[in-house]
Amino acid sequence: MKKKEIFEVIVIGAGPGGYIASIKSSKLNYKVACIDNWNNNNNKNIPSLGGTCTNVGCIPSKSLLNSTEFYNNIKNNSYKYGIEINNINFNINKIFEKKNKIILKINKGIMNLFIKNNISYFYGTASFLKSDKDNFYKIKIKNSENIKIIYGKNIIIATGSKPRKFMNIDFDEKYILSNKGALSLMNNTKDIGIIGCGAIGLETATIWQRLGLNVTLFERNERILSSLDIDISNIMYKTLINKNLKINLSSEIKNIKIINNKVCIEYIDNFKNIKKSLFDKIIISIGRIPNIEELNLKNINLKLDKNNFIKVNKNYKTNLNNIWAIGDVVGGKMLAHKAEREAIIASENISNIKDNLNNDNIPSVIYTYPEIAYVGKDLLKLEKEKIKYNIGKFPLIINSKNRILGCKKGIIKVYSDFYNNEILSAFIVSPYASEIIMEFVIALEFKASTDDLSKIIYPHPSISESIKDAVLSTNNNALNI
Repeated sequence: MKKKEIFEVIVIGAGPGGYIASIKSSKLNYKVACIDNWNNNNNKNIPSLGGTCTNVGCIPSKSLLNSTEFYNNIKNNSYKYGIEINNINFNINKIFEKKNKIILKINKGIMNLFIKNNISYFYGTASFLKSDKDNFYKIKIKNSENIKIIYGKNIIIATGSKPRKFMNIDFDEKYILSNKGALSLMNNTKDIGIIGCGAIGLETATIWQRLGLNVTLFERNERILSSLDIDISNIMYKTLINKNLKINLSSEIKNIKIINNKVCIEYIDNFKNIKKSLFDKIIISIGRIPNIEELNLKNINLKLDKNNFIKVNKNYKTNLNNIWAIGDVVGGKMLAHKAEREAIIASENISNIKDNLNNDNIPSVIYTYPEIAYVGKDLLKLEKEKIKYNIGKFPLIINSKNRILGCKKGIIKVYSDFYNNEILSAFIVSPYASEIIMEFVIALEFKASTDDLSKIIYPHPSISESIKDAVLSTNNNALNI
């Protein structure tokens, strides 16, 4: 009889949560296996580690945003810097080539980390079989060439999420696109519709508008980014409208049909008029759902919540002994950096090392231009928890560095505790907001006050120096406004 292949920790999924959980578990001296079925090589059994984030999410979208911003600045803004350039064009294949090279380097980098940390990698789709008599979890791994069985004492599920369908319409990635198809447009494409004005919708709209496509967004709520602070939402709405993006707010989509190689969207606008619009393609960005179908969780009676996310406690432990779950598959903020932190907590918990995560202190970023970044309790949560607060604002049109960069919009907005000035949250719209927000993340982690940040000496000129005026304005003490 063939000897069982047994591991102390098996991680299912090699996205940001899964590969970090694998490495951390190995560093805690466990024998580790990681299973993942992603590949970008026409169904060959060649791994493409990194999950949605690396392959069709965060990384490729930011590469496209970077390339198109560079192109847009040369074409539309170079004259503002005294630089005259004529006959500017772009090569979409080269833009895609840059994106794909970055993806491949990260894929290989993760595999090298697995080799360095003695992690056994298995390519294929994982599913649970019944536990054996020795109380090891029995995992089936299936790919196009074979089926393999391995056994694990501890399991970390990190299978991520997938795009939510709209009106139960399947993604064909030809006319009806998910985030995957949204990153590979241009072939005879002139008009696109985007359903959903969240982070993915706005970033995708930004990419293709810069390259000359006609972009129309549909949002069922009264404003874009409806879950964010209203000042942030309003600034970005005006910014996007000024870039000739068409945004239909309070729109109710009634029907979607493919007619003569076009996608027809029938909708009710904010004046209650029935309208129709034709597009070459439409992109659905209305959220994501847990990726659990192929795991056969019923075989082990693992509990899910009402939305089919895996139920976990504060240590990311499920209802079953020795099974943890992390990342998008447990719900909450669907962010790579959140999954990475959860991976460390779950891995340490296997060794009875206790740690926790404060969800309020997880930063979020939307990579439009200007960028949007925020962290902490939003207004809705502050009022729900009956926290009395002060508000400070500083418009970045006054900021010297913002003017040098040619950005006419922006704000730093801060909420602080009414009684002790502890910083509760911050919202930023500015160039490099993704970097600047970290000062507020650190402030929240160490419970800093507006007084603490106001005493810091910031470099001049810089966007970050406006943090001082933003926090001072919570008590009407700002100096530059």
